[in-house]
Amino acid sequence: MLELLTELSKYCQDALSELSLQSKDRGELPSFKSFIGEIPGENEKPRASDFPLLLFRLVSFEDPLNALQSTLYVRIFVGVYCIEESNGDTVSPGYHNLLNTLKRLRQALLKKRTIGKRWRLREKVSGGPFEIQSYPYYFGDLLVQFEERQNTEEFTVEEEIDNYGSAYGNDQSKDWRYPVDSPNGKNNEGYGV
Repeated sequence: MLELLTELSKYCQDALSELSLQSKDRGELPSFKSFIGEIPGENEKPRASDFPLLLFRLVSFEDPLNALQSTLYVRIFVGVYCIEESNGDTVSPGYHNLLNTLKRLRQALLKKRTIGKRWRLREKVSGGPFEIQSYPYYFGDLLVQFEERQNTEEFTVEEEIDNYGSAYGNDQSKDWRYPVDSPNGKNNEGYGV
């Protein structure tokens, strides 16, 4: 699961590499900072120098026993900083930057639906800007689902023979024995000696 968040973080940072947004205390137009799970530090709030930022969190996962695929639900938080105030514009510059970032991420995820050659985007991409914004910080999120091949159950040699019969060995094989359902453990099927 951590591997998916790491690959997704790299992919999203690359998708936003040409997007230049303001930051405070990190110079002119820095790249997006990326965090997995939480933003490091003593308080839960991001520092001004953390912007623009991406935060990747695993929301939940499902491993249906009768399916070959597991589903991982991931939430990508987006935060941008913009000190410019709206001067009669239809859209404030900070809100515009947030929507532009969400759009680029959405398009990048829909364009390349496989991440790290192992996880496949499924169902839908949803999200949007948060309802309440806190000038000069603007936040939104994307909710995505990825499909991952499930690990297959491993059986001992004895369990395999009991479940699938004697086709997995013969009397010369190490650990050879007749299936449990054979009367007295004898070969009644005509297999073996």
